[in-house]
Amino acid sequence: MIKMKSYKNKLLIKWLGLTVCILVLSFSRLANAEFACETSNLALESMPDGIVTIDYADGETKEFSVRLANSSSTRAAGFQRVCKSTIAAKPILFVFTQAVRPSFHMNNVVAGIDIAFINSAGKLDSIHNMSPYVLGSNHTPRYQSEGFIQSALETYPGFFAEHSVDDSVMISWRPAEK
Repeated sequence: MIKMKSYKNKLLIKWLGLTVCILVLSFSRLANAEFACETSNLALESMPDGIVTIDYADGETKEFSVRLANSSSTRAAGFQRVCKSTIAAKPILFVFTQAVRPSFHMNNVVAGIDIAFINSAGKLDSIHNMSPYVLGSNHTPRYQSEGFIQSALETYPGFFAEHSVDDSVMISWRPAEK
């Protein structure tokens, strides 16, 4: 055991400990900082507009404007590096040419996202609340559908609860009219 013989050494140790704590907190904040985001980027701008329709069991219908991630490059980009306000402004519908079981991650994503996986019949497969990847973490969560899907709708947290989206709804989409 090392014994501290002077007040100066004890003070130095406390100062170093405090400095390490401040640095850890600073890097943690930087990893998820809103200021480190973009309001738009080339991937988002290249996504065509679309309309998602949600048909409820009681006959009600709601329509939402979305971006269509319908190519491998736009699907790969998703909401990476964009601000929370951009995520909230317009959801992204990932459209696949065939039924797939994709795996989504949150690397380079600034804010939380909710995702709904939709099968080829327009029925809800599952909904996940996705959290941003934390810099320095040893684990990068992956989010996957329960079965094969044809599309996935990414939006701001709480969107599906706010709009009463559950397994009783039918979800469809179409390109927006120009």
